[in-house]
Amino acid sequence: MYLARLGVTAGYSTEAQAAQMILAARDRAAQVFASWTEFAVSAVGGSLLHEDITGFVNLRRTAATLLTVDHSPWRALPFPVGDIG
Repeated sequence: MYLARLGVTAGYSTEAQAAQMILAARDRAAQVFASWTEFAVSAVGGSLLHEDITGFVNLRRTAATLLTVDHSPWRALPFPVGDIG
């Protein structure tokens, strides 16, 4: 999802193309994970492979916030989000 947004910012893709990439990523995540918590654990664990300790700690904090704060989209939206085709 991050790379899809970067592609738009850099002029390599349109917003419509990025939206399709994001939806494809969402659909794939829904096939692999059963909840936002499982998704977060995987993302944080994966960050250990390519982030320094600061990046890991920041992602861990962000995931914890998304999983616990009442106004978080991860709390407000069911997993997976929307129709999975």
